[in-house]
Amino acid sequence: MENLEKCKKCGKEFKTVNTMHIKTHGLTSEQYEAMPEYDEFAEMESLDVEPQGNTKVTPNEMEDRIWGKDRKKDVHRPLQDFLDEFMLTEEEARDVLKKFTRGDRIDPRLQAKNFKKIGDAGAAELKDEKKVETTSLHIAESLTTNYGFTCTNVIGAKGNKPKTWVLEK
Repeated sequence: MENLEKCKKCGKEFKTVNTMHIKTHGLTSEQYEAMPEYDEFAEMESLDVEPQGNTKVTPNEMEDRIWGKDRKKDVHRPLQDFLDEFMLTEEEARDVLKKFTRGDRIDPRLQAKNFKKIGDAGAAELKDEKKVETTSLHIAESLTTNYGFTCTNVIGAKGNKPKTWVLEK
């Protein structure tokens, strides 16, 4: 088995961590050499997630968003319930988790596919209404594409109120 060198910044393994890879992290060779060895657990604890704009979300806050505040009470929740709620297959969830823990970029096609699934599910619940107001672009898109709705107004975001799409049949 060949000895591989682990990048001090991202933990990826290479025959040799070269200058081209170091530059992908925005570091000079000198800065890279001064760094401690990669520690995946310290890296995961220090991750800040930026879901929108420049709003910082800590890993604990992200866990609360995913699992809910009562996650400790619901430790025996079946995995399938979780996968169904987020409309993921087990394979997709494993892939996302692996990429997240490595710090890799999550495939935007997977994100788009899941947004479409969520939009389609939300639209299916609203398809029998005559008029719908939604803050979800994905639901609005599905209603117009699949159920014959027309967007009659878009109300811009103001203060704490998000952008809203008004649709009618």
